[in-house]
Amino acid sequence: MNQGNINICINYCIWWIEQIRHLTKIIIQAIKYSFPGYTLIYSYQRILLPIILKVLCDES
Repeated sequence: MNQGNINICINYCIWWIEQIRHLTKIIIQAIKYSFPGYTLIYSYQRILLPIILKVLCDES
């Protein structure tokens, strides 16, 4: 990968992080009083997010 591709990947990943963060805020508001919901979000952020970013970055 050349520097241009790496920069595109980083920008793309940052954009996705922003989208996911916004979505996560909405989800947190929607299930604020649900304990399983919090567990789900925690798992999602700790496990799925790194996988999603790895997949996105490896593909470009």
